[in-house]
This record gives sequence, structure tokens and C-alpha cells, in this order.
Amino acid sequence: MKKISEVIDNLVSSNPRLRKLKLFSVRAAWEQAVGSVVAKRAKVVDINGSTLVILCKDPMWMGEVLLRKKKILERMNNIFGKKVFTEIKIKQR
Repeated sequence: MKKISEVIDNLVSSNPRLRKLKLFSVRAAWEQAVGSVVAKRAKVVDINGSTLVILCKDPMWMGEVLLRKKKILERMNNIFGKKVFTEIKIKQR
């Protein structure tokens, strides 16, 4: 028997409208987790399973996110009240 969280995750990933809603809530949590200064320069562009996909404007901010990665993941998971994210993948614009 599947956990309800697995069923919901499968439903969200298969429904474009629900996926957009989840991405919206993750983006709001991202700003709360990293602060407005970092959030302006490093944005959540996608969620791939338990991986946050981040787009950075320049290498300096990529490095900043990488340095804070463990703390960011901890804060994001605290905001959602469970371990949702385990990895951050960064792309440069």
C-alpha cells in the first residue's frame, strides 16, 4: 500500500495545474528560506522529484547557494514540515 504523500506527489507530477501550484508554493518558501537578496539572484525554476532546480544570474551567486546548500535544504524542509527536498541543482543563466 502506498503512502498518501506518494499518491499526492504522483498526482501533482501528472497534473500540470497542480504542478504549477506546487511550484508557486515552493518559490514562496524559497524566498523565505534564503532571503530576498539571494532570492532575487537565484530563482527556483523547477522541481525534479526531491531536487530543487535553481537558476542563478552569475557564478558568485551559484557559489553562495552551494555554500549554503545544507542550510537551505534544512530550512525548506522545515517550512514544509517534512523532508521534501534532498538536493539542489544549479544552472547559470
